[in-house]
Amino acid sequence: MADVLTLKVKSVAFKDITETATEAEGTLLNGIQEGLSITQDDGTEVEIPSEISDAPLYLSKKAGKINITFDLASIDPSIIHLLTGGISVSGCFEFPSTQPNIEKKWKIAFINGMKDLVIQRASVTTKLNGTDMKTNALKISVTLTALVGSLGYVSANYGIAERTTW
Repeated sequence: MADVLTLKVKSVAFKDITETATEAEGTLLNGIQEGLSITQDDGTEVEIPSEISDAPLYLSKKAGKINITFDLASIDPSIIHLLTGGISVSGCFEFPSTQPNIEKKWKIAFINGMKDLVIQRASVTTKLNGTDMKTNALKISVTLTALVGSLGYVSANYGIAERTTW
């Protein structure tokens, strides 16, 4: 197989983690400002030292967390409470006073290369971001941290077509 260069996000969608894999595309997020980032923290190693040798008896390794960050500059009032945990009533939105524990299933589709990336379970953290309001929109900064779920962790699809069931 030839090398694959993955670039340009086509869409970002989420579903409830309790929702079974269906043909439904989930809730699409429009209005994501340029700058979506997918990163993985450095892994860690823990040695169990040997009394007799300089070499360790055992080396325990952990993979680094996978994080996805993006800013929602155009915010749909009918869905923002699903990401922030706030309350939306009659066109008014009230932010929560504490950071709620919100977990969703996510799918990020790409225009070129990898077809999509599915995160079976991700913790969602949001914050209001209004820096530089002269040249930038008020936005909600979103951070997703991939968690291990009953259906797996993170899966990358390099197949012929984007997944319709996820």
